[in-house]
Amino acid sequence: MLHGGLALAVDFKGEAFVLEQLSAPPWILRTILLIWETAAPCAFLVSAVIRYFIWPMVLYKGTGDTSGLKHPRMIMPHNFNSLFVLTEMALLGGLPVRLSEMYLGPIYGVIYVLIAWNLTHFWTEKESGPHFIYFFLDTTRGLATTGALVALTTVLTLFYVILSSAKGGLDYLPIYFEAKDSIGLLFCHVVFVLGIASLVMRFRD
Repeated sequence: MLHGGLALAVDFKGEAFVLEQLSAPPWILRTILLIWETAAPCAFLVSAVIRYFIWPMVLYKGTGDTSGLKHPRMIMPHNFNSLFVLTEMALLGGLPVRLSEMYLGPIYGVIYVLIAWNLTHFWTEKESGPHFIYFFLDTTRGLATTGALVALTTVLTLFYVILSSAKGGLDYLPIYFEAKDSIGLLFCHVVFVLGIASLVMRFRD
């Protein structure tokens, strides 16, 4: 939202005016970048976990009913979040994900897990015992939970590397084209968005 508002301000008022207004509180630009660098890899983590872990578990080891995962309310945060990230990177503002900010993901993950653990009695009556929103956060599973959290952290770190490398590759592409607004360059960016999205998004069994 902050980045979109900034883009609108530049469009209506001009870049020079916006930069002048933000020179006094430069933390606004820094905040926008840090929030983005936290949210973008986490969005990919969510999509990947749904596609490669939770969906198969429900389909083959659970009830087999994946209608809940196919509901539009679930599709938006589990699939289109990654598509929005890719669109932002390749077709809109082009915000980077830098390896120097890789620490943001694990910090966010730790806060998320701690909140989830502290809400285990929020979802059901206390007489029913604790309820974990995801089975891999269930502390009663012992080492399985520890292994799952280590795996999630590793995958999240991997997405920082992937997104950072992808941005570098996209920035390198223009040297092969005569102009930055060429159709060929736009085609490459669209193919990048669709190709990467197809690896993490899932809509059917």
